Amino acid sequence: MSAHAPAPDAPAPLPSGLVVAGATVLTGALTVWAAFLVPLRVGTLPAPAWLLPLAGTLALGWAAARRAGLLGALAPAVVWFVLSWPVLGAARAEGDLVVPGTGAGYAYLFGGLVAWAALVTAASGAARRRRASPQAPARRSTPHGDAGGRAGERDRD
Repeated sequence: MSAHAPAPDAPAPLPSGLVVAGATVLTGALTVWAAFLVPLRVGTLPAPAWLLPLAGTLALGWAAARRAGLLGALAPAVVWFVLSWPVLGAARAEGDLVVPGTGAGYAYLFGGLVAWAALVTAASGAARRRRASPQAPARRSTPHGDAGGRAGERDRD
């Protein structure tokens, strides 16, 4: 028996689909929680308690995007949008409303929409950069022609 025992194998990473599904379900739960926190007031001032669950949904979306790319960001974003706008942000026939039409309600709806749009855009750009970057750096000419070929001419592969 040697003095250096082999290290145990690292656990297998979770499949991307499972990460996206988990992030999407947790985003749904945090979205409902955040929507019910929007009308919360401390005395006469609105309390921005909905910022914490909104930040949690964005963190879940970012984690899913890092794992599964653009789809990982889109799935939680769609769940947030559908739950926040037409489900919890619209008045029912009985007049019930979860996200009120106040400054805090509009800040939640539009602020969340802008934050999710920024996250999905960032994930889209990252996915595009990953697809565009080759495994091995391609040889490209420069305007001065120091990479071979005539000046300003690109290599044609």
